[in-house]
Amino acid sequence: MFLNVNATSYCGMHLIDEEALQVYDYREQLKLNQSSARMNDDGQLITIPVKVHIFGTSAGEQRYNIESLLVQLDELNESYLPTGFYFYLVPDINIVDNDMFIGDGDKDVARKLLGNMISRHYHYGAVNIYYTSNTGLCGMAPFPFMSDEYGGRTGVLMDINCSKPGEMTLPHEFGHHFDLLHTFQGSDSENSLYSEYVTRIDSLKNCTYAGDGFCDTPADILDYSCPYTGDAKDLRGQYYVPDVSLIMSYHADRCQNKFSEQQIQHMREVVFNDTARTVYLKNQIADFSGVEATSLLLPTNNEEVEHSTPTVFKWDEVDGADAYLLSIVTGSGSRENPIYQSVIIGQTSHEYNFSNRYKGRTIGWKVTAFKWTQPNAIVSEKKYVKVVDPIPTSIYNRESYTFNPYPNPVNPGGSVQINLFDGERTNISQPIHVQLTALNGQLVFDQLLDFSNNQASFGLDDRIQSGIYFMSFELGDKNYRAKIIVQ
Repeated sequence: MFLNVNATSYCGMHLIDEEALQVYDYREQLKLNQSSARMNDDGQLITIPVKVHIFGTSAGEQRYNIESLLVQLDELNESYLPTGFYFYLVPDINIVDNDMFIGDGDKDVARKLLGNMISRHYHYGAVNIYYTSNTGLCGMAPFPFMSDEYGGRTGVLMDINCSKPGEMTLPHEFGHHFDLLHTFQGSDSENSLYSEYVTRIDSLKNCTYAGDGFCDTPADILDYSCPYTGDAKDLRGQYYVPDVSLIMSYHADRCQNKFSEQQIQHMREVVFNDTARTVYLKNQIADFSGVEATSLLLPTNNEEVEHSTPTVFKWDEVDGADAYLLSIVTGSGSRENPIYQSVIIGQTSHEYNFSNRYKGRTIGWKVTAFKWTQPNAIVSEKKYVKVVDPIPTSIYNRESYTFNPYPNPVNPGGSVQINLFDGERTNISQPIHVQLTALNGQLVFDQLLDFSNNQASFGLDDRIQSGIYFMSFELGDKNYRAKIIVQ
């Protein structure tokens, strides 16, 4: 999350001393309200809905990788497991392509940017996460005392450059959402009302009202090392000995893995007693089961597909899956880059049109089946297609007329029906020469068919392999064509 000091390794919730006082005041008020509000039940699992908004440019670029999102939410649940919080997705993922939601690199206007997002895109009763780019920050999440600034609403702003799997920015920002301060809060102050002492001796300590306000988190300073290698001293001259494993610190991601017991207790009290956050308790879930990985069907591995013509991607249905994420990618490993992603609900196929910029390139594709209540999704194997020029006009005439073969896709050996009506012809009196051609130009079916009431049918040879084919025939001065999938 925070490996060096620069604009993109910066959390937007650095509070000045007066703002920290407002956090302390909020906590005191929260304790007073507990007598009439629901108390924290330490044994109760709290399931919290999350609504995700992903913003790209008006040209549809710079979107956050949804596959990374699913991994990150799983990691968020792992980080919050000791708290008893479990986060699940609200259907569906909101994708908005509009330059007005992309930052200008100035971290000082990020709060205004978040307000703009909250005012236009908000789901009541859930933690709203807003992924965008060029914010000048890693992330920010307003504290509960700031809710009036957004009309009682709230949200978490995330920069896509700090949202890779394994990074701790999201758990950190959620900590602010549940009223946790940085562990180094006030360490740059010369006033002992804000700057926390290292000592925990009762007569000398100030940890209950300075720093982050918790005595089981050692006094800390803004530091990025892990392990801590500094020699800074507090206002009493004692050396800092910070806990680099605390998520609310700025120490390196590889060391951060926990919240303290007092931090956990306070976050639960916030959920049970803060008016803007008790709404999370209304939609508790009990199903945490996951789903299996899907199998990819079409196109077959390394199959050639045309650019500028829709390619149909198809995969197996998975029991219990709510949605499927289709990812079409270039590169591999850490260099993998999605060129297209779509969350598909209620379907196991999807069309994508490669542009001619990908001519001659081998492109990967994969599908992730998942449930909204279980972000721990398993990605399918990855298959590849090779993007080629459209087949010759002798096989596929772009000026011709289309028709709809049925069923489509069809199983090998199955029967295909042609329904033909172009608004003019109502009777076909002679057999028609119908051909089926593979993408590589191989003729796999060539037969005269008799039409009755503008319909004809024929059986496929079961030796025809799975793949995409082009069906074509001539009728008078017109050429007819259609794409059909054998699965």
